[in-house]
Amino acid sequence: MLFNITNVDSEILRTELEEKEKPLDLSNYYFNKNFLSQPEINSIINIAEHKTHRATTFSGSSDEKRKSNISWIAPQEENLDNSWLFKKIANLAHAANEYMYKFDIYGMYEALQYTVYDGSEDGFYCAHVDHGKNFYKRKLSIVIQLSDPSEYEGGDLLTITSDSPKAMPKGLGMAVIFPSWMLHEVTPVTKGIRRSLVCWLSGPPFK
Repeated sequence: MLFNITNVDSEILRTELEEKEKPLDLSNYYFNKNFLSQPEINSIINIAEHKTHRATTFSGSSDEKRKSNISWIAPQEENLDNSWLFKKIANLAHAANEYMYKFDIYGMYEALQYTVYDGSEDGFYCAHVDHGKNFYKRKLSIVIQLSDPSEYEGGDLLTITSDSPKAMPKGLGMAVIFPSWMLHEVTPVTKGIRRSLVCWLSGPPFK
C-alpha cells in the first residue's frame, strides 16, 4: 500500500460536510471547488511533465480507446517527498467517503497518474470504468483538474449513469470524486492542453 487512508486527519475538511445523516447516493459525485492552489499545481506539473509517455490501457496500446500522455507520481521518488499530496488527497477522499458512500476503503495502492490531453491531436479517453488489476479493488476515483478551462476546449469529464451523460464541474484545482464502477469518459480536447491528476482509493472486494 502506498498510502493508508486510516492514518489521515479528516477533521481538516469536516466543516465542509453536513452533520446530519442523509441517504447514500452511490451514483452521485462529490467535488471540492478549490482543492489545489496554483503553487501546488505548478509543483505537480514540475514533478511530472518531463517524464510523460504514451498512455496505454490494460488491453495494450491503442489510440482508438485513449489518446493521452501520462506519468506517475509516487509518495517518495529520488530526492522528492510527495507525501503531502497523498495526505491531502486521502483527507479529501476520507471525508467524501464518510459523507456519501461509506465504502470499506484501506487507502491508495497505486501511484498518482498525471495525464495530458493535447488538443493538437484531439486527445481523449473513451467510456470506461476504473476496474484495476489488484486484489484490493478500486472503489473511488478522483480526478483533479490542473488546467484552467479557459485554456482549452472540449475535454469534458462525463459520467454515464443513464441515457444522458452528466458533465462534471470544471475549474482550476477542482477535485471530483465518484465510484470507480461508474462509466465515464473524457471527450476530445479540440484546442489547448488539459492536464489532470487521477488516483484511486481501494479496498477489499465488494460483498
